[in-house]
Amino acid sequence: MDSSNVTYTTTTYAVDEPTGKVKILQYAILPFVAYLLYSFFAVPQSTLNRFLQSTGWGGKREGWFPDLRARIASVKNTRAMVNDGYARWNKSHKPFLMSRLIGSPILVLPPDTVHAMLQKPDDEVDIKLFLKQALQSYHTGFLATMENDFHFDVIRHQLTRKLPLLTAAVYEELIMAFEDQWGTDRAEWKKVPVYGTIMKITSRAANRIFCGPDLCRNAEFLEACREFTQELFKAGALLNMVPAFLRSVVAPFLVVKKDKQLKIAKRHLFPVIKQRLEELRNGAPHGQTNDGIQWILEESFKYGPEQQDMDLLALRVVILNMVAIHTTSITITNSILDLYSSPHTEEFVEGLQEEVERVLARNGGEFTKVAVNDLLRVDSAIKESMRVSSLGSISVNRTVVAKDGIDLPNGIHVPPGVHIAAASAAIHRDSAFYPEPDKYEAFRFSAPREQELKQKALRAAAKDTEQADSQPLKNQSLINTQDTFLSFGHGRHACPGRFFASQELKLMLAHIVTHYDIKPFKKRPETIQFGSAGMPDPTFEVELRMK
Repeated sequence: MDSSNVTYTTTTYAVDEPTGKVKILQYAILPFVAYLLYSFFAVPQSTLNRFLQSTGWGGKREGWFPDLRARIASVKNTRAMVNDGYARWNKSHKPFLMSRLIGSPILVLPPDTVHAMLQKPDDEVDIKLFLKQALQSYHTGFLATMENDFHFDVIRHQLTRKLPLLTAAVYEELIMAFEDQWGTDRAEWKKVPVYGTIMKITSRAANRIFCGPDLCRNAEFLEACREFTQELFKAGALLNMVPAFLRSVVAPFLVVKKDKQLKIAKRHLFPVIKQRLEELRNGAPHGQTNDGIQWILEESFKYGPEQQDMDLLALRVVILNMVAIHTTSITITNSILDLYSSPHTEEFVEGLQEEVERVLARNGGEFTKVAVNDLLRVDSAIKESMRVSSLGSISVNRTVVAKDGIDLPNGIHVPPGVHIAAASAAIHRDSAFYPEPDKYEAFRFSAPREQELKQKALRAAAKDTEQADSQPLKNQSLINTQDTFLSFGHGRHACPGRFFASQELKLMLAHIVTHYDIKPFKKRPETIQFGSAGMPDPTFEVELRMK
């Protein structure tokens, strides 16, 4: 192999020539291998390790070097390993351990203990510690925004509260973005890469709310935000595969691309932030502008002048992009793939289109917040896709930080330091919770809700004042998290942006089924698995044309 063109498969880091950077990584290989060997064969007899040794495993088999093989397999086969552990242990109300390439394994809890775990206070089970580790925030420049994450309060309060005022703007931007990415040709079919185009459409619509109409149509800014997120996740994932003592050496090389994209985004954000900061400092009233930049700036005044640092404020705006765009793009892409690969595509699409047209007619032809809420079938089709095509194998990740550990139902005691989670993908496909769980049934959640509405209408016509409790059926909607539906998490730390995400997702699918013909395909493309995460095949194309 030509030494001037070396590819390091352990980091997916391609280098064109043997610079000093390459030499540092070359020197790091030997201690890295030594650390791997130590972690595989040296097991100190601590309380934690005794607990780990007494617990069953998912996907680990007897034979030569079972731990080593399980760790390596976890890179690509985590979902199969979790499914194995779920069937062998969780179904018997017992937890199991899931291997990771580097570091301690994850303890996957049985479904009947998840609720109790999520009820624990933050000083017993901590979510931030897990996130800091997942993103390697100490090495990727995220520590300050994780220590004070008031931008999530902006999502939780400002964004959610103002959704009724934002619906029309989001849909207006979606229309233009779809026309730019998917075209307006009603005669000729064209092939488009689903995930790539959906990512651009989603980022444009979301940034209409985060940054306003000018920046949301700035291609360079949008690209920088998308690439920043991808490079951050990549750096975090790779750093988690590197021994802790080497991370400070390797990190500077892994964050170069991320920092470059952040610099581009800041170049576009700084003029807007600077002008609005000056206006606020000069006494401009709060609440005059409704976008994410303004909400973050106004919120920053509650925490002192150090939070008005331009770099920090710009980073918070980019973080809004990070949490809003990629998961939404994956979700709507999966919804398209599940819907148009179903044996019942025609029936499902006709049912969705009929509902959208009926709801619009009832609301003066406009998508209002009320109209979006009435899209029960659209809501169901998306939720069903989130169920059968879960974003990750595990979710509701936490770290036990209670000094003496925590006690859970079934006599389970978890010592401190253990990373815990739930097998969300396996739960979503468990026949104990969902009939025919491997089948994509677009109207699984809307059919009982529509039946309930019909019964209410009949009772109203008969002047029957007795009303059945509809809360269980309301809980079937996309935004309602449950022990058996964990795509948005669950409990008090459930995704705060799910209300905005739900509205955007429903507007997108409603627009697709009413404005575009998409040729069905017999076989759904395989989801690409990396660790516990999954994403759609970015090369897969569909044939479509405007109706």
